[in-house]
Amino acid sequence: MKKRIKVGFDCDGVQFDFGLAYSTIMRELYGDKMPLIHDMDPRVTHWAWEKWYPATAEQLEKGWDKLKATENFWEYVPIIHPVLLKALISCIDMHGGIQVYHITAREESIGNTLERQTINALKKAGWTDPQVLVTFKKGPLAAALDLDFLVDDNTQNCLEVSIDSSNTKVYLLDKPANRFFQEDRFGIKRVYSLTDYANDILKFLV
Repeated sequence: MKKRIKVGFDCDGVQFDFGLAYSTIMRELYGDKMPLIHDMDPRVTHWAWEKWYPATAEQLEKGWDKLKATENFWEYVPIIHPVLLKALISCIDMHGGIQVYHITAREESIGNTLERQTINALKKAGWTDPQVLVTFKKGPLAAALDLDFLVDDNTQNCLEVSIDSSNTKVYLLDKPANRFFQEDRFGIKRVYSLTDYANDILKFLV
């Protein structure tokens, strides 16, 4: 049995409902014609919003501009499943054998640093001492940290980690936008909730 393991959690799409936060900005800018989109909405068929959301590229760009101009935007992104996340935190957060890293790729908004905004949001969610790393290169980071486990909802991130960090057990959190992906070909495991991910981590420690 390993006495200490390192596990990674993505933030947006795994813990936080970025879709709802961003679509709320779009509605504020352009009114009711812009639908509010929740994390598991079946209308989200692709990561690129311009492929399915009823907005022009220019309108979407203005949405990003408003996001970046919103002070401490990332501190107020809603949690996807508050009850499930609380349950996961109770199992994982204070476990003496588990080191947790929250690994995110986010654009800056004004106010606190991106790391501090994310830390504050994670503390509100219930994590006691969240360790946050911001990167768009999750594969090399997972290898450098020697992560044992990582969960993400983005297929490209999962694929990069599986290639760059062969010792990391990679989990893809199921979403309508990633169901095209044949994760088994790359040794990636699809899970349907964070509870499944947490259970695998805890079983590994038994």
